[in-house]
Amino acid sequence: MSARASVRHKVLDSAAELFYYQGYAATGIQQITDNAKVAKTSLYEHFRSKEDLCVAYLSKTREEWIGNLTDYCDVSNGSVEWTYRAFDFLAISGREEHFRGCSFLNILGEVPMDSEKIINEVSRTKAELRALFDKILSASSNKDLSDAIYVLFEGTMVEIQVQKDVWPVDASKLILDKLFQN
Repeated sequence: MSARASVRHKVLDSAAELFYYQGYAATGIQQITDNAKVAKTSLYEHFRSKEDLCVAYLSKTREEWIGNLTDYCDVSNGSVEWTYRAFDFLAISGREEHFRGCSFLNILGEVPMDSEKIINEVSRTKAELRALFDKILSASSNKDLSDAIYVLFEGTMVEIQVQKDVWPVDASKLILDKLFQN
């Protein structure tokens, strides 16, 4: 990895940690550079603004999170099992992340509504996740349930954060049982 790429990586990792655990609004550029052990000018060589840094963080997080979800679920035998595994993935990631919740919704709740770049990145992520459920469920007779299951998945993710527990996954699986019976 080149020195330039290494600095970018350090800045992005620092921002990711700070944005996720203390919030976008509460995190300043100086704190990011101090945490990354780079000069402020180095940050600005890679990102024109805190907003651009946040978009890069969200983009990287989307790729990693959806990649991890897909990897975890792709060992399944069909769309129904894939869907149940997706909810299991929420329980695992909820515990691993100490119930901090969805990176995208956390950021969305903090930024002004005129932060178009950030809002577009959050929307892109949610659209990609929705399309993933549609793709998986279109392979079966359960395609009509795709949006309902996507909304259930998103709600479960929020409730895991609110409840600081994974019982919402079990409750959601009871709903899945009913949906897949029809």
